[in-house]
Amino acid sequence: MGSCASNCDYAGEESLSEFEALYETNLPAKRILLLGAGKSGKTTLFRQLRIIYGRPWSAQEKKNYLQTMLENSIESMKSIVSNGFRTLGNNSVAPELQAKAEQVLNFEKSTHGSYNLTCKMKHTIESLWKDEVVQKAFSNRADYELCDSAE
Repeated sequence: MGSCASNCDYAGEESLSEFEALYETNLPAKRILLLGAGKSGKTTLFRQLRIIYGRPWSAQEKKNYLQTMLENSIESMKSIVSNGFRTLGNNSVAPELQAKAEQVLNFEKSTHGSYNLTCKMKHTIESLWKDEVVQKAFSNRADYELCDSAE
């Protein structure tokens, strides 16, 4: 959603034919304006409604959201290992776990503004997630900022 203006998530012949079909049925249409701060779940609400009542995701749409899901996963793990570990105290984090956490914290976006996930980074994040200390830090998520989709 943008500043008082938004674009449809999908466009083209398919959406136009859906609109025409709805228009021809003369069903009463309702429009709503959903306002809220960034990352408050406005888009998520509409995606969930679409999953429940709308058409399924196409392969292209799934591919388009893959980068967003990847970025959310990496940013969430960064938050867990930086902010979540602080809730545990310094004694709880083993040196080898801290080394993996540093690898994730040093993982930066490319010049295009997106992450290029390598197999090594994927395995590092997976092994961190399976660790009980990381799970304990995750369970303390009420004490620091972590997006709802982190789990």
